[in-house]
Amino acid sequence: MLSSPSPLVSVLIPFYNAHQYVRETVQSVFQQSYENIEIIIVNDGSRLPRVKDLLGDFDLSRINFIDHETNQGLAAARNTAFHASKGDLILPLDADDLIHPDFLIKTVSKLQESEDLSAVYTQVKIFGDVEMIWSPNATLAKLMSGLPIPSTVLFRRSVFEKAGGFNQNIKSSPDVDFWIRVFALGLKVHQIDEPLYLYRKYSGSLSDEGKLTEVEVIVAENATSFFDNLEEVCSVLNNKYEQLDSDLRTLKDGYIQLFEGNCNLRKRYEDVVEQLVKRKIVSPPAPLVFENSREFEQAFKGDSTDEFVPVKNQELEFEEWIQILGLNERKYFRKKARYGKIEEEFKRLETEYLLLHSLFDKQVEILKKLGLKWKFQNVLKFKIFQ
Repeated sequence: MLSSPSPLVSVLIPFYNAHQYVRETVQSVFQQSYENIEIIIVNDGSRLPRVKDLLGDFDLSRINFIDHETNQGLAAARNTAFHASKGDLILPLDADDLIHPDFLIKTVSKLQESEDLSAVYTQVKIFGDVEMIWSPNATLAKLMSGLPIPSTVLFRRSVFEKAGGFNQNIKSSPDVDFWIRVFALGLKVHQIDEPLYLYRKYSGSLSDEGKLTEVEVIVAENATSFFDNLEEVCSVLNNKYEQLDSDLRTLKDGYIQLFEGNCNLRKRYEDVVEQLVKRKIVSPPAPLVFENSREFEQAFKGDSTDEFVPVKNQELEFEEWIQILGLNERKYFRKKARYGKIEEEFKRLETEYLLLHSLFDKQVEILKKLGLKWKFQNVLKFKIFQ
């Protein structure tokens, strides 16, 4: 069990040029229903203004500010913060993310239930450019297959020491490497099924594209764990690739149907407007323009070289497996980027469709009021695409 009913929680906040978000992040810590907290902020070589100046109206006695003269990376900043901390429990929190007011009271309470439990995380509410709930359900095989655990996990101080801290050779995704080592040690980790961690997704945040360059590095740093679990990892990887292919096909099929429905509706709208203009009931409207971007067209068309290579451990030498894994992961993130571009265009087309639907309905109402219904039977019988 924990050493006290309300153990000290050290919240580690690495800070690098997140000036527009850090106040909100720190505020979310001050708003916790759990009170025994210290905050360590490591300014990892950020430009001015100083993070301390941004938080001048907060209770700075509860915050320990540490400066790195130069940018050393996320892993180094977290390690620095840990070594300056005093808490029995550790919570990494990026300077652009938030935690729900009940995050700590619920995660600490869960850790207090069992000495065998080493860490607790929650579901994630993703906000910003993307709005969704993510339920990670992390396992060792999933972590080694690129399916991550959240970066904000409450864990016992001993976990950091047993795992050896964050690996400073891993620049973009040190969490993946850290938790692979934790899970490989057999330490128990629990998920709370509530979205109490709020992850901000925006164009300036660390991207998947940055992480994919580290696939081989993570494998090399954890070669024994990968080798011992190769069969299960291969199975998870193949399922991951097949699922993305399936999702991409479904999205493309849906877009084609929506596009055809849009074209159909537009033709009928233009027919109605043409008749009303001829009768001088309405003025000619501005032409409707819809063009796909070149980026979308390239994303939709795809690339025949982006087919995944099935991985079967019994047929491969480990070095060959690492090469195929790196190749597939690059293809995976390229396809994810394609999926995102098509999804973005799908939403834009859907918005245009609903607007056109509204315009069409208004013109049809005019026809009805003018008693011209009989001339437009095909138009009025048109079944709106859903």
